[in-house]
Amino acid sequence: MIRKSISNTLRITADIWKREGGVQQLYPASALRIVDHHLHASGIIEHSKESFDRLYDHDWFCVSQAVTCFDVEDLLIKSLDDQDFASHSFIFVMGVGTSSIQFGNVITLNDEVLATTRRVFCRRDPSGKSAPFTDEEKSRFLETKPPELLYSMPEVEKFGSFLPGSEENLTPTLTVHVGPQHVNMGNHADNAFLVETAIHAMALANKDISSVAVNYVSEAKLGHTLDCFFHSDTCYIARTLSTGRKVVVMVARSARLHTE
Repeated sequence: MIRKSISNTLRITADIWKREGGVQQLYPASALRIVDHHLHASGIIEHSKESFDRLYDHDWFCVSQAVTCFDVEDLLIKSLDDQDFASHSFIFVMGVGTSSIQFGNVITLNDEVLATTRRVFCRRDPSGKSAPFTDEEKSRFLETKPPELLYSMPEVEKFGSFLPGSEENLTPTLTVHVGPQHVNMGNHADNAFLVETAIHAMALANKDISSVAVNYVSEAKLGHTLDCFFHSDTCYIARTLSTGRKVVVMVARSARLHTE
């Protein structure tokens, strides 16, 4: 059974962002953690029947995602009142490719929208090659595609995957180290942690951080050091190889909204 909606618990110490002027929103990274949990709990992607050590028979990689969080009056107080206010996540498929799926999510508090997200996942086999869907799988995925979108969804975009300019001339805006609290089930840096890192760097550069779009280029693992660089309106997160060469891990910038 596919769970198209689930209830959420909003944590006032970790999920709610009180901005200047008293504006209250979900943190973008918190919204992404909520929808990531919903995806894996939804049953849209069938869990493995062969192994208890992994969720799926294939490997699934998030290659791009975007999130927009909206102002909600008195969100802090409302999140503590579970009698009159309830938060839910709604998930649906927006499109299916040869071996990729685009998911949409809407997070609500009663009839108010807290956040909308758009995320692209690709499926690969154990050797790392693309694992195309069967026609039966595509039909099953598309059962959750809505006839029309009722909400403004952030755009996922394709950014460049190389650092701009000469590495010697780049000065990091922020440097972080991947610790055990940043690593997920797949033993690599969690997607939402990387978004948090980008948001931190974007805030230091005075960029809008209520709406963020990212591309994941390569993996970061426990112990890696990540440097954040800015060029124009784009944030590049990179790690340094043993050879001294820098490799882009993620690219981020403020997202655009689009209604289909």
